Amino acid sequence: MKLTIKAAAFRDYVEAYGYYYERSPAVAGRFEAEVESILDQIERHPRLFPEILPNVRVAVGRDFSYRVVFRMRVELEIIAIYHAKRDPERLTAR
Repeated sequence: MKLTIKAAAFRDYVEAYGYYYERSPAVAGRFEAEVESILDQIERHPRLFPEILPNVRVAVGRDFSYRVVFRMRVELEIIAIYHAKRDPERLTAR
């Protein structure tokens, strides 16, 4: 399946990357690598991740407390990349 990243999810990622980069470029690089790894896993095996709503699944990072939420339709849509401490309810509009 083809994977696309919605604009809001990309903004989530850029915001998180900037946060880590301000503290340490090396940490930002590790965050980037983890997100890329998660996106690769989603693209290769989307059904391995738990379904949290109909057609919506979530992948959880190992080293960073981030979740990548995606929708399975004709293509895979990344709809959010967010820290575990953020309120997931505010993501329902996406």
